[in-house]
Amino acid sequence: MRTDNGGGRRETEILQGALRCFLAKGYDAASLEDIRLASGASIGSIYHHFAGKEAIAGALYVYCLRDYGRWVREACETPAPRSARGFVRQLVRAHLGYVQRFSDRAAYLAEWRSAATTRAVEDEIAAANRDLFGWFLAGLEAWTPALRRLPVELAYVILLGPAQEYARLWLRSGQRWDLSAAAEELASAAWRAVSVGHREPEKRSRA
Repeated sequence: MRTDNGGGRRETEILQGALRCFLAKGYDAASLEDIRLASGASIGSIYHHFAGKEAIAGALYVYCLRDYGRWVREACETPAPRSARGFVRQLVRAHLGYVQRFSDRAAYLAEWRSAATTRAVEDEIAAANRDLFGWFLAGLEAWTPALRRLPVELAYVILLGPAQEYARLWLRSGQRWDLSAAAEELASAAWRAVSVGHREPEKRSRA
């Protein structure tokens, strides 16, 4: 894991160990002792950073969510897209690229949110989502002449919904084919869905 989430090295090691334990055993079966062994931290150190297993699970969700947001923004800005279609293509490729490279974190984000583990960090999750959607909205507005005007949440689902579902299928299958092979097809479908030039003409009513 990267350590630029604002936490210290030991905190990151605990989260990394917890991620391995949760994915391998499930949240209910994984114990603090498992996390201690996986992270190399002492029980005292774990409790110094977190109130318990539930707090670790919530902090891990926030960590992965912010990590995903950073990855997508950086991937879509380097290099900067030269067209609206380029922005859409980079967005879809960034999502699939994150899932393929960081499949453990992507699996946790896709499968492990629950009221029990995220209740205490809902404000942090909301803040992370505001950051991501704020960046996404700015990207849409930068290419407004070429893109349909849609509510930001709807535009996000239309652009990334198919890629997210494809990625979930990949994560659950256990078969690690190359996700990037489908990136162009998914990006083209997303472009057709939001491009002004690809809007379907309205049907005329018969006289």
